[in-house]
Amino acid sequence: MSPQPLRVTLSAGVTVPDVRGKTLAEAEAALAAAGWRAARVDRGIHPGRPPNTVVIQHPPPGEVASEPGEMLLAVAE
Repeated sequence: MSPQPLRVTLSAGVTVPDVRGKTLAEAEAALAAAGWRAARVDRGIHPGRPPNTVVIQHPPPGEVASEPGEMLLAVAE
């Protein structure tokens, strides 16, 4: 058996996009464009926030992740 070459790819990771303040539809589109997806959407009362807008996200914006993945969103009712 002859040795096979090994290929290694290094990455500095990807920055988590900020979708806070966007409507749910806008947030889902922005996440999809960046390779992320909304895994769970929790709706709740958030006084002073426009209805159907993202108020909290996890992972938080600006954090570095190894690769795009699932995002948890809290949306104002």
